[in-house]
Amino acid sequence: MKLRLTRSGGIAGVRLAAEVDTDALGAADADELRRLLRDARLFERQARPAGAAAVGADRFVYRIAVEEGGRRKDVEIDEQSLPGEARPLIERLLALARRGRR
Repeated sequence: MKLRLTRSGGIAGVRLAAEVDTDALGAADADELRRLLRDARLFERQARPAGAAAVGADRFVYRIAVEEGGRRKDVEIDEQSLPGEARPLIERLLALARRGRR
């Protein structure tokens, strides 16, 4: 499974991105990401219409893409609408993105 996170927006407008292939991870890390994705239930939420602006120009917008078994799912959600159960997944992917920038 491949997970891709892009965070854009915010006051400074700095874009941050991470891409993770669970096949390249150890079993424990891959299982953790699968669990975090399942628990986040992001793909059960109503999608924001394409091109719809996030409420508040300073807010972060998260785009998450998941590829598995030849299928791809995408979701875009602003930080105000981000459900609490999705935060651990976002935080984990952001940590991976920051680590990749060093």
